[in-house]
Amino acid sequence: MSKQTTTQIESPYINLESACKYLGIAKATMYKKTSEKTIGFFKPGRKILFSVSELQSYVESHRVRTQSEIETEACTRLLTQK
Repeated sequence: MSKQTTTQIESPYINLESACKYLGIAKATMYKKTSEKTIGFFKPGRKILFSVSELQSYVESHRVRTQSEIETEACTRLLTQK
């Protein structure tokens, strides 16, 4: 007797609902971001898909600096200005 095994392929792309859960935002917000083209997406036919790695990059690009980082940058700029 042979065992049947199925290989499950994990896609690097997720649908709109999963992307909303990943980012913790509402569908309406995600639709607004796609219509304004402020977030990258793929549209094969009628579906809207998102790359997980691009969503991660999107989140990381919106990082807010700490007060310490801002102060360090300000001091560096003041010292390098002549």
